[in-house]
Amino acid sequence: MKKSHIVYIDLIESVAILGVIYCHYLSTLGTSIFSHITEQLCAVAVPLFLMANGALLFTRPFQLKKHLKKTLFLFISVSAWKLIYLAVTLAFYQLDWSTVSFQMLFQYLCGDNLTDPYIPAEHFWYIYVLIRIYLIFPVLKVCYDSSNRSILVFLMAILFFFSFFTVDFNALVGLISRVFGIDSYSLDTLRGNLQTLNNCEYLFYFLIGPFLHEKLYEKKLSARTKKTILFSALFGCGLLILKRYLQVGVLSGEWVTISGDYERTATLLAAIGLFGLAIFPKSIPLSLRQLLSFISQRTMNIYVVHMFLAFWYSYSFPNPPAGALVHLLRSLIILVIAIVITEPFTYIPGLRIVLGVKPVHRINHNLHRDSK
Repeated sequence: MKKSHIVYIDLIESVAILGVIYCHYLSTLGTSIFSHITEQLCAVAVPLFLMANGALLFTRPFQLKKHLKKTLFLFISVSAWKLIYLAVTLAFYQLDWSTVSFQMLFQYLCGDNLTDPYIPAEHFWYIYVLIRIYLIFPVLKVCYDSSNRSILVFLMAILFFFSFFTVDFNALVGLISRVFGIDSYSLDTLRGNLQTLNNCEYLFYFLIGPFLHEKLYEKKLSARTKKTILFSALFGCGLLILKRYLQVGVLSGEWVTISGDYERTATLLAAIGLFGLAIFPKSIPLSLRQLLSFISQRTMNIYVVHMFLAFWYSYSFPNPPAGALVHLLRSLIILVIAIVITEPFTYIPGLRIVLGVKPVHRINHNLHRDSK
């Protein structure tokens, strides 16, 4: 039986994967204000992925054995893809495997990246974040399913303080210090001594997804709720741009990433607002729903391959045309090429499991969507 799709999740994942591609091709971005604003707004792409992932996992039936198996194969698939990246890069530069020691290879597969020789595999950090979250997910699921969620709410409060609050506090105090020439104070020491989890922001995004899903999905939203969601999206996006301007001083020229972009309250507000806005449409044409479903099922396929294409593109076109619209078109083309490259793998049972590509094509050729 074919599993039902949640249309707004398909929409979020389709837009988010395009945003991920967009922000990984900075050499073709351009220097205009519009180019820099669109690039900065892509900071919400990864948070949206985590929120959608959390909304799916927390609201579906849970089986520990199946979950652990999924987590194990996620590690196997990221290791397989990193080996492919390594092999292709060594072949491209006509290097042999002796240039990579066993110790280097071991650390590489554990999450480090190789710089000599350089392997364009930094983006796999996201997969390791997912694995870390999945390892503690069974405990989180028990807390979420309990009648009293106070423990989970307390955890989210701790995560918020040691991520979003401390980063924005440091940025604000640093700005005041520069403007008025007074001493600067930081919460970094407190954060370093008391923070119990690394990358608190990623777990926070993952946890807030099911709460938003529960409050907004399949419910008649009041006009006030809709206005609040819209305000969160607009205010968050505007505040994110403002924070980058306050950090850099300009919104054009050479690209500079805002410090701690995923840990900014502005990014959180923008992600919450955009997540809610995706739920608004109650009627989407069937053809568009099918397209979104098609892309959504293949987001991981696109993600694992797109940096290959970035590496090839930067080598083949050292001086590419720049500009936001050209950049968007190029990102769309990369998305299509990534699907074309990985689609044949989804028909090979053993290989698709090792590489973690989806969807699973059965013998009768019906498409079945596995949980993400």
